[in-house]
Amino acid sequence: MKTLLARWIANRLESRARALRRSLRDYQRREYAYISELEERSRGLRLYAAWRREGAACTREVPERWELPQITTGDFHENVKAA
Repeated sequence: MKTLLARWIANRLESRARALRRSLRDYQRREYAYISELEERSRGLRLYAAWRREGAACTREVPERWELPQITTGDFHENVKAA
């Protein structure tokens, strides 16, 4: 009887250890994937920032000065209803 109980306890501990190792492995895989995504994103952002910094000298855009139309609130509501 003691042998059967010891075997049952050993099997139970072994299966529990397998489950814990499996969950740890899955967690590490998810963590590694998340870190890889962040590294890829930061690499892309660094490249974009460098490109923008270099490209800003040759593609500098001057904002145009457009005059805004002066709309009264009544005209605005009439234009919105008409559309």
